[in-house]
Amino acid sequence: MPIATTAWHIAGTDTFRLASRKLLENKPFCNGYGSNLQNLTDRQSRIFIAPKGKKFISCDQSGAEAFIVSYLCKPGCKYRELFANGIKPHSFVALHIFTKQIEKLWGKGSLDAFTASPISKLRSITGFKELFDFIKFTDGLPPRLRFYFIAKQVCHSSNYDASDNALITNTLQKSDGAIVLTKQEAGLFLDILHNQLFPEIRGCFHKDVELLLRTTRTLRNLFGYPKEYYYSVITPKLLREAYAFIPQSTVATITNIAYTQLQTIIEEEHLLGWDMLNNKHDSVMGQFPEDDIPQAAWLVKSFLEQELVSPYGEKFRMKAEVSIGSNWGKYDSENNPEGLKEYKFPT
Repeated sequence: MPIATTAWHIAGTDTFRLASRKLLENKPFCNGYGSNLQNLTDRQSRIFIAPKGKKFISCDQSGAEAFIVSYLCKPGCKYRELFANGIKPHSFVALHIFTKQIEKLWGKGSLDAFTASPISKLRSITGFKELFDFIKFTDGLPPRLRFYFIAKQVCHSSNYDASDNALITNTLQKSDGAIVLTKQEAGLFLDILHNQLFPEIRGCFHKDVELLLRTTRTLRNLFGYPKEYYYSVITPKLLREAYAFIPQSTVATITNIAYTQLQTIIEEEHLLGWDMLNNKHDSVMGQFPEDDIPQAAWLVKSFLEQELVSPYGEKFRMKAEVSIGSNWGKYDSENNPEGLKEYKFPT
């Protein structure tokens, strides 16, 4: 049976994320073998198939970094309200950035009721679920109509105060060159998010990080792990890196702790056939006997849903979503019916 392997590079990042690369790679003397298994495309992921009698379980932190950012903003802010009401920020931002385009494609009348609604009332509007499912569905449309995907890049960029040029580059890279935003578009999207939708990201989160950086020269993630900037010149570039540290390192620490706890239980309880396979920054992957899937899925999810405390003393818990399949690719009813599909826990 062919085997794929990778080497974890523990010191590969300064946000506690594990990097991965070929095993024993030491150019020019040795090319090594295996591969980076964290950044595969969906089509590449499909070649990894679970052994007979087993299934893959993938568990992702839901909205991970954005969720952390919402708790780094003051209580009562709109960004926090999205998560409190179970509304995905990417869909919400797409609705407000691409209102007319979505309205035309959806073809069921005006979206004014949705865009004008308070966040707390949004889910009660007739057609809410259908509309937000449709926005997510745009990811399967031609590149320029992938409104959910573009909004996702806007959200990620705005959290860390990326420039319009950075948003253009990120979108181009993440879409494999398929989506090219103009400088005017990128600037407009970021302006809508920062100045109309969520001014608290800059006005609260970014200001608090900059104040800590200038006064203490130390930032700590929500587990208390520090990063020190004693000898750094504070530049716009450094500030953007500092904004990213707390959310990214908190998410990475959750993943690392969960992976370690799961491996410890497997070894201590002698759980035969339970194999942890991958750490992908905000998610973990393993393969488990089909008969053990309900138990394993619950356990993996519970370890990723770590309790955290915001800078304002509020306790909250990370949310996680479980997917199960016979290969690592995403589920698609036509093109990949054996892929990773969202798992509904028995009630």
